[in-house]
Amino acid sequence: MPGPARPHRVRVDAVPALVNEGGAVGAALAGSLVDGLAAGGRQYANGRLVRAAVGGDVESLTLPDGVAVRTGRVPSGELEAARRASGAPNVVSGSSEIPTSRVLRVVIPVAARLLAMPALGNAAKRRLATVTVKPGPMRRESTWARARVEDADGSVREGWMCAGDAMSFTSGAAAEVAARLARGEGRPGAYTPGALFGPELAEAAGGRFILG
Repeated sequence: MPGPARPHRVRVDAVPALVNEGGAVGAALAGSLVDGLAAGGRQYANGRLVRAAVGGDVESLTLPDGVAVRTGRVPSGELEAARRASGAPNVVSGSSEIPTSRVLRVVIPVAARLLAMPALGNAAKRRLATVTVKPGPMRRESTWARARVEDADGSVREGWMCAGDAMSFTSGAAAEVAARLARGEGRPGAYTPGALFGPELAEAAGGRFILG
C-alpha cells in the first residue's frame, strides 16, 4: 500500500535566545561566519538543492509568547534535516539572526562574492576574530523553532518547539546523543540526531513542543 503523501513545501525557522557572555569573537566563529556568507544561501526547489539569496524569503512571525520577529533564508543544517524528515521537494530554512532589511539583502550577495576570494576572505576572518563583543542579557526569554508544512491541496500545519538558552539546548542535545551512542542505543548509518532518536531527544535536552 502507498505511504502517506509527502508535503509540497516545508519551512523551518530558528529564533534563538542567547546569553551574550562577551569577549573576542575568535578564529573558529569568525571562520564559520565568513565561510558561511561566502558560500551563499541554499534551498530545495522541485527536489533540487539550488542557490538562493541569504536573508531572502523574509517572513514576519508572531511567536507563541506574543513576540513579533522577522526571519530570513539561511543555509543552516536544519535545511537538510527538514528535507530528509519530510521528503518535501521544496524546503526553506530561516533564522531571526540573519539581517532582513532591504538594503542588507542587496549588500549581502555582493559581500559574499568578495569574501569568496581567498585573500579578502582570510583578511576578513583575521579582522573579525579580534572583534570584542560586550556582554549582555538574552534579548528574549525563550528560544523558539517553527516548522510549517504546506500540502499540495493548500492545507497548512504548523508546530513549535520552545527551549531556554539556545547554546545550552544545543550542547545538551549533543551530550544526550553522545550518551545514548555510548550506551549502544544507536544503529549503523548516517543520520541527523532527530532521525536517529526521534523528537523525544529534543525533550530530553530541555525542549517543549507546541503543535497546532
